[in-house]
Amino acid sequence: MNLLKATGTIGGLTLLSRVLGLLRDSLFARYVGAGFASDAFLVAFRLPNMFRALFAEGAFASAFIPLFNQKVADPEGRGLADGLTFAEQALAVLLPVLLAMTVLLEIFAWPVTLILSGKFNGVSEAQFAFAVELSRYTIPYLMLISVVSLFGGILNSLHKFWVNAAAPILLNLTLIVALLAFHTSDPLQTARVQAIAVSVSGLLQLIWLAWSCRRNGVSLKLRRPRLTPEVKRLLGKQGERFQAVFITVDPERDTPAILREYTQAFDPSFIGLSGDLAQTQTTATDFRVHYAKVPTGSSYTMDHTAGSYVFDPQGHIRLFVKHGQGPQTLAHDIKLLLS
Repeated sequence: MNLLKATGTIGGLTLLSRVLGLLRDSLFARYVGAGFASDAFLVAFRLPNMFRALFAEGAFASAFIPLFNQKVADPEGRGLADGLTFAEQALAVLLPVLLAMTVLLEIFAWPVTLILSGKFNGVSEAQFAFAVELSRYTIPYLMLISVVSLFGGILNSLHKFWVNAAAPILLNLTLIVALLAFHTSDPLQTARVQAIAVSVSGLLQLIWLAWSCRRNGVSLKLRRPRLTPEVKRLLGKQGERFQAVFITVDPERDTPAILREYTQAFDPSFIGLSGDLAQTQTTATDFRVHYAKVPTGSSYTMDHTAGSYVFDPQGHIRLFVKHGQGPQTLAHDIKLLLS
């Protein structure tokens, strides 16, 4: 009975979404018509649809839900609490990557639109600039719908299937309201409003899923990004290729046990290395790292260069990460190296 009920509910909501989609398309044809304005909007709308298929209905959901369920069902674990911890870890890594991707796509909206459209056929520079403008309006939807997919995966794992199934209805309703309430006699202006409405619908879907999660006892906190073993599994083969290594500049005090405790406070997969005083000095010189003891009464602290080197698989230095650099930039750069 539960299977039949869930199937009927999801099927009904999917049917409602399809009917609203048909109504949306009919209104769009009436108020925008078949011309350059509609072509520009459809190109701008193609990118969000592609990412929705990838995240909400594809690779991310397929990877996240089994891992989340495994955490919740682990008889030796804490049940839902462990699942939510994993979800927070996944969100901490996913969000900076999505922010960086959104910023990059906004910056490079011109070539992205060119690739998706082939620069249309015989359009003017002003017309193509309008198409780029619409793309910039829809790009934030990518980040919003990706976070929506994470919340939806959690609710699906808790057997609240209808909540996630109802989310696409908000997209169609938002576009329908925008067409009915804000259309003008100018097809270009109406298409512009539609592009803005796409990202507004993403925000509404995020609010809907977040509110539904809270109603079901799910509240995620923002964490510092950490590539835990579970998150690496979520990232697949690329995540498994990343390895963090910490080298101490104080081998006299940092014993192997202290190093292990220190590095595992960041992530269990981090490795701590130490050498003798001569090896430490040689390594510091090679990497242009400054360090010195600073007396503090009966003890001392270590003053040292704050930063991290990132190597490629061939052992070549590809990046120096300064202390205080934001996680969004770091996550983006590491993703590029892994690719």
